[in-house]
Amino acid sequence: MNKDEFLDNIEEYLNGHLTTTQAAAFEQAMKEDAELQEAFQKRKETVNALKELFAFESKKEEFKQLIEAMKQEEREQANKVRPLWQRFNRQIAAVLAIALFLGVAYFAYQYFTPPTYQQLALTAIEQTAERSLSSISETLSGVDKEVILVKEAVRKTKKAYQQAEFTEAIKLSESVSINKEDKQYYNLVLLRMLCHLELENMDAATEHLQILQTYPHQDYEDRIGWYSAVIELYKGKPNNITKAKQQLQAIVSEGGTFRKEAQELLNKL
Repeated sequence: MNKDEFLDNIEEYLNGHLTTTQAAAFEQAMKEDAELQEAFQKRKETVNALKELFAFESKKEEFKQLIEAMKQEEREQANKVRPLWQRFNRQIAAVLAIALFLGVAYFAYQYFTPPTYQQLALTAIEQTAERSLSSISETLSGVDKEVILVKEAVRKTKKAYQQAEFTEAIKLSESVSINKEDKQYYNLVLLRMLCHLELENMDAATEHLQILQTYPHQDYEDRIGWYSAVIELYKGKPNNITKAKQQLQAIVSEGGTFRKEAQELLNKL
């Protein structure tokens, strides 16, 4: 993928519209070129800033009313004799006043508005993903071909995840056939779930959580509870927030692995 193609595909990648092959090529290009990595980060920050700005724009009905009132007053004054420069100055003053008000309001919005549920969820994912990753062992007993292939798949998938090549990590985790009774199968499911969370594919992440729930032991119980709550929080609807709070309170009361993070998240809701 050349530089122009990379730059053209940034928004498509951020929105999850690239195919698996295209996304893998995009991540490989970014991995090999520090300049492209920097361009990606800057564009990502710009896109996030625009999303926040558009959210703010949706709340400006009162500004439309103010402008309409100003236009009405201008119409009423249209037949009155007054110097052209006075009219012009009045319009300039009105525009500057509105611009100043919008600037102050946007500053207040940026710095004093609490983070959205999605922002809280994504921060929680980022803060706990490495701990979930560290619990996945690459150690396997045996030296036969199948064991070696599984071990290599786990190692490569973890490495791709740590390098933020999430689409590639998903592809690698699916490259080997494993018995569903083997714990490494569930470790790869956990890795894919973490990748989908990072890509904000919450439906896919939920499907992988449901697979983890079928594991016959309790090894994944803490992570299932924590990430279930985070996904509900990300969805952001009232019933989702209620479920998230219930799940977080259960984690706190049971004293699980993510008790501290669950309490901190509850304090912000």
